[in-house]
Amino acid sequence: MFFEIIAFILALLLVAAVFKFIYEFSLKKFVLNAIAGLLSLFILNLLGIGIPINLLTIFIIAITGMVGFIIILLFHFLGIAF
Repeated sequence: MFFEIIAFILALLLVAAVFKFIYEFSLKKFVLNAIAGLLSLFILNLLGIGIPINLLTIFIIAITGMVGFIIILLFHFLGIAF
């Protein structure tokens, strides 16, 4: 009975540690992607390419990274969106 309680507590601690690691890694990645996307859009706007910097574009780039930035840029040049 004592070993089962210890094993259960250790399993809970392991699960908590894994969730904490995943949460912190995901949040850091999300913030870094958002900053990189904001800087990329800002540089493009300085060069004269008029892609708006709003919550939608930042959210797309933050989730998908530079792939999302390229997709937004492609959509802008094709006249589909943005």
